[in-house]
Amino acid sequence: MTPVPAPESASAASSPVSALPPAIEPSPLAPLAAVASESTFIDDEPDAPAAPSPMPVAPSASAASGATPSPTASRASDGKRRRVIVIAAIVAAVVAVAGGFGGYMLWSNHRRDAAMAACQSSAKEYDKAHTAMTKALKEAKTLASTDPGTMDSKDSLDKLRKLVDSKTATATNPPACDPALVTDDLESVRGKLDDLAGDNRDLRGKLESSVKAVNASVDAKTLKDSKTDLDDAITQAQNVLDSSAGQVADDSTRSDLQSAIDDARKVAGKSKPSAKEMAKATQSLTDAIGKVNSSIAAKQQADAAEAARKAAEGPHGSFFFAAGVGGYRESIEFGNGQATSTQWQSMRPDDTQTVVYQVSSDDGVTYTLTDDEGGTRTFVYDKGSDTLTDVTAGLSNEYGRDD
Repeated sequence: MTPVPAPESASAASSPVSALPPAIEPSPLAPLAAVASESTFIDDEPDAPAAPSPMPVAPSASAASGATPSPTASRASDGKRRRVIVIAAIVAAVVAVAGGFGGYMLWSNHRRDAAMAACQSSAKEYDKAHTAMTKALKEAKTLASTDPGTMDSKDSLDKLRKLVDSKTATATNPPACDPALVTDDLESVRGKLDDLAGDNRDLRGKLESSVKAVNASVDAKTLKDSKTDLDDAITQAQNVLDSSAGQVADDSTRSDLQSAIDDARKVAGKSKPSAKEMAKATQSLTDAIGKVNSSIAAKQQADAAEAARKAAEGPHGSFFFAAGVGGYRESIEFGNGQATSTQWQSMRPDDTQTVVYQVSSDDGVTYTLTDDEGGTRTFVYDKGSDTLTDVTAGLSNEYGRDD
């Protein structure tokens, strides 16, 4: 077997540590120096000559007898293995440091991108919250001008007005997610935007709650007024129905009024009728009452026209009466639906009394003369003889033509 050169002493081997330059400042590659330094003490054997490739040989006598391999050859093999391990460790350290630095940069960039995305998301949420609050504020300002007289209670209106006057907006110029900001600043801006969005949502909630309370008060007053109006309309309609019997030109208007009254009472009798259905029932009563009143007026006009026609066929001109005893004299002048009476005594012809009457007749025979104080006189006209007979209170005074 070929002899192996003896190894050099440890002092003869120059240490790699002495060849490294002194460290100036830490760097991501600093661990490499430590690994290199540590390798000096591991690789304390010089490289041994490469051993020839093993060839199949016959076992020697010493092998057969169990002889131990040479210590020199064993040390050379162990030194080679240690060198390979050191080189692998150095490469692994370089890869680890480079990977760690690159990983840190990736993590840092990812963190900033996430902060920017979160900031932009918060900005959108703020815009939504501010827009909704502004809409609620606009409605509240409009409702603040509500007439307290249209409300059941004005307490809710007072609260709404105070809310509108005390705070009308929040952060109309919010901070921006500036791309030039670092991660921590972006996260700070995001926090401020979240706070402002919360303030806007809070104000919106208060405004909407106050608006709801005002509308509820207005609705309560409307409901109460609708019930009062309906009850009054029912009472009025019943009075018109009762007083219009025989006084209408068209009796179907009274039938319609009765139906409207029945329907209105059904609505009024409900436990919780709506303002809308009560207003509808009230309007139906009002319309029916109007039709009955129109029919009453039509009949009155027709009756007046008929009276005028009959009056035109009745007495015209002047009629005179002279009492046989006492000297009582009266002259009555008929014309244009009126009769003017002049009365005197024969002994005092200048001492006269004049009364103007309204003339009416239902049959063209009997005429009623009504004075301004409601007093009446009744005359019967005989068209054939063209004479009038005063039949008031059982009289039978006959008036002839006074031409």
